[in-house]
Amino acid sequence: MIWLRKLFGGLKAELGFILLLAVVSVGAWQYVQARHAERDRDDTVRRAELVCSAVGVDWTEKHMRGPGTACAQRARQLRTDREAIDRETARLLSDAIKQQAARADADTRAARDAIARARAAETRMEKANADADATNHVGPDWIAALNDLAGLRRPAR
Repeated sequence: MIWLRKLFGGLKAELGFILLLAVVSVGAWQYVQARHAERDRDDTVRRAELVCSAVGVDWTEKHMRGPGTACAQRARQLRTDREAIDRETARLLSDAIKQQAARADADTRAARDAIARARAAETRMEKANADADATNHVGPDWIAALNDLAGLRRPAR
């Protein structure tokens, strides 16, 4: 216990120096923190200047709300424009896909109709050939069936 009293007695005598040391330590820590804050601020301003120059506005452009406000407004406008462009692009692509699907459906129907007409023309030609073989005579029905098979149109009447 005596050594504890000696320790506290010695500390009491040096209390002013210990307090000064604590104040200096806190001050040094605050100084270092302030330097880090300044470095971070300068880095943020540099990045903001780079972004602003990319959107075509000077960071220091005069504005009643301070530097960077005009840049922020321009960036918001660019974002709004980009969203509008993306929406319009999606609409145009959707319309193009619908038109392509409609053309594909029309082509499919036309192909089915052509196949049906070709089959009917083939059937008529076979019947006309059978009739020509039976009579050993080629008539206008046989010629009309041949024209149908070749895809030629009948003359207008």
